[in-house]
Parts: sequence; C-alpha cells; structure tokens
Amino acid sequence: MMDTCDYDIDYRQNDKYTGHDDSSIFMKNISKKMNSNRHLPNESCRVCGFEKTTGRNFGVTTCSTCKAFFRRNGRTGSSLPPCRFGGNCPVNERTRRQCPTCRLAKCF
Repeated sequence: MMDTCDYDIDYRQNDKYTGHDDSSIFMKNISKKMNSNRHLPNESCRVCGFEKTTGRNFGVTTCSTCKAFFRRNGRTGSSLPPCRFGGNCPVNERTRRQCPTCRLAKCF
C-alpha cells in the first residue's frame, strides 16, 4: 500500500510585497534572457556575413541558417564531402551552400 502525502504545497503563492506569484516572476526572467539572444541590429553573421542574425548561437553571432547547419554538422564524427578546392572556398551569404566543408571550418 502506498502512503499519500498529508499536505499539498502550492508553489504559486503570491509574494506578500508585490502581489505577484513566483511563477510569473520566473517567466519574466526567462523571457528577458530569451529576448537578449534575439536579433542584434549592428552585427552580421560571423560565418556567412548575412545581415539578419538571430542572436548568439553556440557562443557566436549567427543567422538562423548557419545555426541550423552547425547544429546538424558540428558534432564530432559527422561526415562531409572533402573540399574540391583545397579548403579555400569563400563562405558568404551567396556561396554558403556550395561547400559544406569550408562552411563548417569557418564555424570553428
């Protein structure tokens, strides 16, 4: 037979000074942190140079496509085709999809 708890703790109690419950304060703090990682107006993507960034991803200011590319290919052991031009491909907004090996190298 399982014992049941005699009391139930309500974690959403109102703060006696502000009248806000703890969960709303917690969510506001989370929201502030998330919004601080959004688009940085004066910075471009450090990988491809695209002007519209999504914030700091993996410690570097990147656009959403470079963020997704690194998330898919950045782990150790992922296999990419070797560069056909000796690892000297330009990586910019227009050419970022042409050589995944050079793009990944620029991520690091």
